[in-house]
Amino acid sequence: SEELKTQIPSSEHDHDKENLHVKLKEDSLLEVTSHKKEDPQTDIKDDSNFQKTYFTVYFKNNSRELQDQAVEKLDRIVELMKNNPEAKIKVKGYTDSSGVIDYNLYISNLRAKQIKSYLARKGIHNSRIEAIGLGPKNPIASNETVDGKMLNRRVEIEVHGKNPM
Repeated sequence: SEELKTQIPSSEHDHDKENLHVKLKEDSLLEVTSHKKEDPQTDIKDDSNFQKTYFTVYFKNNSRELQDQAVEKLDRIVELMKNNPEAKIKVKGYTDSSGVIDYNLYISNLRAKQIKSYLARKGIHNSRIEAIGLGPKNPIASNETVDGKMLNRRVEIEVHGKNPM
């Protein structure tokens, strides 16, 4: 697996940098772990172990069906959550830009809720999971190509907590 470590300024002040550790694993899973210092404007406590870890699940066109590879990722998230009872999850569903915006918002919401339901069935309490559908917002690739559209039909899962990895 490839690994990249970088710093991204989170404000204009140099002392407010966020360290990101990015791992690209063999199954195309992108994991980003961030260590951030306390920010008085947020709920983040002064804890150098606070981290965010990102997972991405992809979907077929007009589908909310979980593929085998997605289930494997979600099962890893379940284990991570069970080992970190303070951790919380934010699930954001996206679509490509094809079709009507209302339908895209609907299907992206279904995808996010599908992930939330799966995690809840595996024992993660609903109060620890926030799910939202954002339609075609925030594309990660061009919607002008088939491959780009495929990448944009995704759910991003952020795990927030102490040492989530």
